[in-house]
Amino acid sequence: MANLFGMDLSWVKEWQTLVGSIVGFSGVALTIWLSGRKDRNLLKLKDQGERDSLLASISAELDRFRDDFTSMLQYAEEHDCHVIPKHLDEPVIYKANLGRVGLVGKDAAQAIIQAYRYIKRYDQYLANTIEDALKDGRIGSAGDEYYAVPPKIFVILKPLILLFLGEIDRAIQVINEQLNPKPLRSRMWGRLRAVTNREVG
Repeated sequence: MANLFGMDLSWVKEWQTLVGSIVGFSGVALTIWLSGRKDRNLLKLKDQGERDSLLASISAELDRFRDDFTSMLQYAEEHDCHVIPKHLDEPVIYKANLGRVGLVGKDAAQAIIQAYRYIKRYDQYLANTIEDALKDGRIGSAGDEYYAVPPKIFVILKPLILLFLGEIDRAIQVINEQLNPKPLRSRMWGRLRAVTNREVG
């Protein structure tokens, strides 16, 4: 053992306990680090899955509200008297996940909160916009859930409905960008094209 492949290994006998301890400790430390890294990666995947699930759920709920506003506009185009709901459905998914909205990223969270802020205030905005028409009876009630709005008054409401639609569309677009991010090359090309268009225009 004193000479292996031309190397003097006589010192190993004196230090073998220390060398063995160092090798054993290194093996344990490496095992702990690798298992911790694996756990962190699994946690990231779990968090990403929950985030994507939350974004998809909120997007579906916002899509339902968008359909409500779109159908208001379509009904208005097809009929002489417009029927507008007095109240919107409760945003159940948003309310149930309100504490987790911040996990979806800053841009998406801001867009989502803004869209739901408009949805929450629908009744108030609607009442404020048509308050005078409600007082003097130019707007009737079509049951407990709807207003019967004549075309002249609907002209006042249409910009409000378009505002709501715009905020909801923006939130859905931001969510879709979070769920399906563009490759870096595509984003850079889009920015370059936008700068070029500004310079030309």
